[in-house]
Amino acid sequence: MRKWRRSPATFGRNGRSRCAGIPIHRSRRPLVCPICPLVAPLWHGNLARPKMRSCASSAGQLPSTWNPMKNRLLLTMLLLGFLPQLHAQGAKPGDNAAAPLFKEIAAMDKTLFDAFNRQDVDGVMAVFAPDLEFFHDMGGVKNYEQNLDATRKLFAQNMNLQRQLVPDSMQVYPVHDYGAIQTGEHTFCHLVNGKNDCGTFKFLHIWKRNGTGWNLARVVSFGH
Repeated sequence: MRKWRRSPATFGRNGRSRCAGIPIHRSRRPLVCPICPLVAPLWHGNLARPKMRSCASSAGQLPSTWNPMKNRLLLTMLLLGFLPQLHAQGAKPGDNAAAPLFKEIAAMDKTLFDAFNRQDVDGVMAVFAPDLEFFHDMGGVKNYEQNLDATRKLFAQNMNLQRQLVPDSMQVYPVHDYGAIQTGEHTFCHLVNGKNDCGTFKFLHIWKRNGTGWNLARVVSFGH
């Protein structure tokens, strides 16, 4: 009588059956998307068809069908959904000159320096916050009272000192639960021996929202 032998094509060496050549799912592991803050249920590794390998017949079921197009579509949707957010994060808030905050700070800038150009001490100081800190790269740091005294002495020289904001140099950035940061360049001109002497410098202003209005709390003037 002929002795029956198991086929090596059907059974492995350990006696377990195998279904060679059937594609199966790789293990599902959360794959962190490198460009977005979420864990996407993507297939582990590249989105390519997995290699052919054996599966244990003890599971009793064949693996579900692999659908590479569906997974590529999922990745595409994730990318398209988060690209606008990435663009928004990279954009500068001050780039939009039509934004309400930009307009508010621009109006306060005009109020301050219209008074400055008129040599109106009270008008200038009314814009500053009581806890003002004024940083000047050549003159050091002054508080409110020191800046008041310096402004009075400056206007007393009758030099017809005028300030002009450099066009398109101003940027405005919101500060959460506080106010706004304003940066830019401005040109100051004054009369020397009957002629205008001008210089262009950089500034950074920190504005504090005060109810429905604004006060200038910190001034950094540099590039002199």
